[in-house]
Amino acid sequence: MAKLIKSLDSTTAQFAFAVFEEFIILVPLSILTIHYHWYVFYVCLMFGYCVHAVIHLLQSIYLRMYVPATATGLVTSILIIYGAFVVIHEQQLQISLILIFLPLMMILILVNGLFSHWLAKRFVK
Repeated sequence: MAKLIKSLDSTTAQFAFAVFEEFIILVPLSILTIHYHWYVFYVCLMFGYCVHAVIHLLQSIYLRMYVPATATGLVTSILIIYGAFVVIHEQQLQISLILIFLPLMMILILVNGLFSHWLAKRFVK
């Protein structure tokens, strides 16, 4: 666990770069999923974002310090969860499909998070 935490240790500039990389992936994906009516993918993407926010909260508790964007991530997660339930209800999405795709989305988000921090360490000093 200590090795993982050490590998994610970064400067403010590196952290900002990683956040930007995640942002430039999240926004276009969100737009595409809504535009093309891929609502199951959208709901999984949004729940993945919420899990990401909770992970930052757990990081803050474990490290006993504030992790940037934890508060805003948690506040926006409340709105996102509400919106996801509205989409599920309005589009009559099958929960079984969401449960099938959610683990895949979580793996993709984890891999991208690690990749974004790796990129930041490589290109930002």
